[in-house]
Amino acid sequence: MLAAGLLVAGTAWLALAVAERSPKLALTGGILGAGGLLIVLFEDGVSAITPAIAGGLDYAAATGLLERVQSGALAGLEPLSLLGDLGLALLGFGAVKAGASRWTAAAIAAGAFGEAAGFAAGDKPLLLIRFAVLLAGLARPGSPGPTR
Repeated sequence: MLAAGLLVAGTAWLALAVAERSPKLALTGGILGAGGLLIVLFEDGVSAITPAIAGGLDYAAATGLLERVQSGALAGLEPLSLLGDLGLALLGFGAVKAGASRWTAAAIAAGAFGEAAGFAAGDKPLLLIRFAVLLAGLARPGSPGPTR
């Protein structure tokens, strides 16, 4: 949850960094990126607290509660969390307009969508590689910084 919280802050920073040269991409990417990551934070929070709530219930009630939460509330939000990846990709393209290399945009987009694929597949090595690619794109020397 801490990593997703830091990604929200990083997304806001990147949107600020590219806003001067590409305001539409910054606004759209920032809203989609932060919104999608906040959905991920919500999902993680619900998943973390649900067993504690169910602990005080009998077996049948706890099973019903867990089934409703996992198949109802969280399943409906899962596709929306992909908006965070789309927002990061848009911010990567905005970074190119702000002066970053094209490699930066490609790394951000590949890393963002790749980590979603890694989570979906449950493949930890793929997930770690894609997070490293995303981090390399975001931390690339010569990336734009806030100009204000």
